Amino acid sequence: MASQHPSAEHFPRFSESEFDRRRTAVRETMREAGVDALVMYGNSGIARRYQANIHYLANYLDHHHNYLVFFADPAEPSQLLIGLGSHVPTAVAWSEIDDVVDGGIDPAGNVVDRLEGTAAADGTVGLAGPRASHGITLPHDHHETIDAGLDAALVDFSAPYEDVRVEKSEAEIEWLKGGAAHTDTATRALEEALEPGITEMELKAAVEESYLADGGDQYITFISSTPMDDPEPGKCLHWKQASNRTIREGDVVNAELGAGYWGYTGQTQRTFAVGAEPPERYRDLHDVAERTYENILDVLEPGNTTEDVLHAAEPLVESPYTIYDGLVHGFGVDIVPPTIGRADIEAAKDGDYGSEDPIEIREGMAVVVQPNPITRDERYGVQTGNLVVVRSDGPEVIQEHPLEFVRV
Repeated sequence: MASQHPSAEHFPRFSESEFDRRRTAVRETMREAGVDALVMYGNSGIARRYQANIHYLANYLDHHHNYLVFFADPAEPSQLLIGLGSHVPTAVAWSEIDDVVDGGIDPAGNVVDRLEGTAAADGTVGLAGPRASHGITLPHDHHETIDAGLDAALVDFSAPYEDVRVEKSEAEIEWLKGGAAHTDTATRALEEALEPGITEMELKAAVEESYLADGGDQYITFISSTPMDDPEPGKCLHWKQASNRTIREGDVVNAELGAGYWGYTGQTQRTFAVGAEPPERYRDLHDVAERTYENILDVLEPGNTTEDVLHAAEPLVESPYTIYDGLVHGFGVDIVPPTIGRADIEAAKDGDYGSEDPIEIREGMAVVVQPNPITRDERYGVQTGNLVVVRSDGPEVIQEHPLEFVRV
């Protein structure tokens, strides 16, 4: 149910029908698997993307650890357990969940208390953590506490739950477009601020300042700079933390930027040449990236698979280059399937296109297409990419900043 708190109107909120759709879809998946209750864990630290599972059903983004207990039986009320007591008043205002409590110093024990007396206590409890692809579920001691406190069978339900979230509704896509607009603002801000004499840290500040006052969420501002004529080792891609290095004429700047709208985040990858034309090596890398990007868009349609995407990456596969970052990954609030990375490109160069277990492309998937060819010595590289929504009539690129090798 929508929060009745007087401050609730000041925060973004999906419609009740949208939350009903989500709850119904999750419960159908739970019933098919014989799961009586779902225990979701999120621990974002300062990066709220790891609250995606909880956000999906609770409309709650936090900077700490939380649990959401959700039941297959709609008659059993969900409970949101907040990691820090001081965060509870905010959660009450934001959340779709009526029962919001302080998780306390024994959150797993409090999860057990909520499950006791329900069908799940001696049935089946699904556990969902923040990153199914890497097997990140619950903290070990929390898992032990829940296992010891119940007679239930515990199953890892991260992947099935994640699969529900992969296809975005039209309401979600509208929020993604909000995040994409903030990301375009960030990309333009970087282009406008970039000049010899500015430091990477100052550049990052200019990027993030550009959208915060308009309600954008900070997600990622990954930047690296190096001379184009003699790039430093490892500067083939953006780095995850800006440094105090001063940008100079003749530098190349690689950037991956993402700003969000209440957790729904856009993404761009761009390469900038500062005060000089890029040399032939960089031009060739960007040409391979652009041709690969366009080829992938041509096959990004429902019914095709990740194998088709790999075949479409022919300009990259047949080049002398490899990649460091992902080629394609599902996105929106966090990284979800499908994912194609460096190992897949290297296998394709040997003729293996992963045909044994391809992932189907589905309508409503939001994916980042980001060819990022680099030289084998990991010195030269470019960033080229956008957030795209899969549609039945062709992919919809929801980023508007021009896809080009930017000269400033």
